[in-house]
Amino acid sequence: MKALVAIDFACNDPDNGEFAGRVDQAHYAEADLEGDCLKGYAFEVRDGMIRIHRRQFRFIERKFWVGNWCWDSFWFSRPVAKQLLGTMRRNGRWRCGDGPTRFFDWWNGQTA
Repeated sequence: MKALVAIDFACNDPDNGEFAGRVDQAHYAEADLEGDCLKGYAFEVRDGMIRIHRRQFRFIERKFWVGNWCWDSFWFSRPVAKQLLGTMRRNGRWRCGDGPTRFFDWWNGQTA
């Protein structure tokens, strides 16, 4: 099996750790992605798929409460992870707060 890619989402209620149906932060590799909407964006999980920005993405595995109870980790095939990250970037409402320089510059539209 080809390597899988983990993308973590802050999709749980910070008061009780239950799934909130919204997401405002994500973590990919060493990069932190922050949404510009404090209440977050609609985020749905059903039948092995997540739905964000009106698109669905099939995940292979889900791990609950990764790091703390606000975060869940989703494991995707490389092509699906690439599509998901591209969708989030094209949406224009996510910013890379920190991460490797090449990824940070690509995500935030900066060139060397």
